[in-house]
Amino acid sequence: MIDKILLYPYYAFLKVRNGLYNSGKLKSSACDVPTICIGGIAAGGTGKTPCTEYILSLLRSSSRWMGKDIAVLSRGYKRKSKGFMLVSADGSADMSGDEPLQMKKKFPDIKVAVCRNRVEGCEKLDADIIVLDDAYQARELRARKNIVLTDYNRPLFEDKLLPLGTLRDLPERLYDADMVIVTKCPETMDPVQTQEYAARLGYRSYNPFTCEAVTPTGKGQYLFFAYIEYLPCEPIDETTDHRYVYAKSVIMLTGIAIDTPLARKLSDSYTIVKRFSLGDHHYFTRADMKKLSDAAALHPLAAIVTTEKDKQRLMNNEFIDRDLFKRMFIAPIRMKIHGEEQSQIFEREILAVG
Repeated sequence: MIDKILLYPYYAFLKVRNGLYNSGKLKSSACDVPTICIGGIAAGGTGKTPCTEYILSLLRSSSRWMGKDIAVLSRGYKRKSKGFMLVSADGSADMSGDEPLQMKKKFPDIKVAVCRNRVEGCEKLDADIIVLDDAYQARELRARKNIVLTDYNRPLFEDKLLPLGTLRDLPERLYDADMVIVTKCPETMDPVQTQEYAARLGYRSYNPFTCEAVTPTGKGQYLFFAYIEYLPCEPIDETTDHRYVYAKSVIMLTGIAIDTPLARKLSDSYTIVKRFSLGDHHYFTRADMKKLSDAAALHPLAAIVTTEKDKQRLMNNEFIDRDLFKRMFIAPIRMKIHGEEQSQIFEREILAVG
């Protein structure tokens, strides 16, 4: 009861804000070119970056969008720069944010920009299609296609609003999207399991073969289930000694929202002798790097494993001992939709945006 009282002001603000936008009393504008918004109801850790990269891969390899100007617009969380900025592959995470820099390095032919004001960002981007990273709460901009992600391990309707939970918007906003992806699912799920989970999300019905779901208000949506695939570890840069990938033990260093899946995956092949789990988008301090160096000295045969996102903040870190890069690897990931037919439905819907 006390939590409902404490959260009521935030709840009331969101209810009024969403009502004003839904009624048209607060205006939202649309971009002149097709836009795909990827967002979430909960703060952090739903897999928006892997989803964005997956969609970029689909667009770039399709006959419709191949050779076109594809762009990504992100807020650039925790960046030190201001206003609109195009991200350069040889830039720093300090100026652009770690995730935009990661995407630019992975897709050098795609424009990546950061801007807190999404309407201004779209106006300044010269592109044929724009993927909006984490823009579902930016209601001043109306996207052509809205995709909302929700973490399988954190059921939306069992969570609470910030700061007592992780929700930054009302859970029923899930039903306003065009497509919903339940991320970080088990690698194997049968139709019964997906139907049961859809019921936990409040859907009236769900067809696991066509991915068609009906919301409590009767609206039709596409509902997909996805998992994270871990790819073989890669050297962090050209100085890495590849022999360390055959080590029996690892030191794990992460600054992401939830690193338990990575720890579980590494435990299949290695003994984790030390685990540094820091906050999401954490900028590594002198003290952090001192602790890492001490752990590396204590375990001289252990490899050091971090994430793709953390790499962006480590490469230009002034406090890290460069010799540690000889032992450092990244664990790349990618999002995969459950089921071949379901993957084709998702691809069809993405490429049909216009």
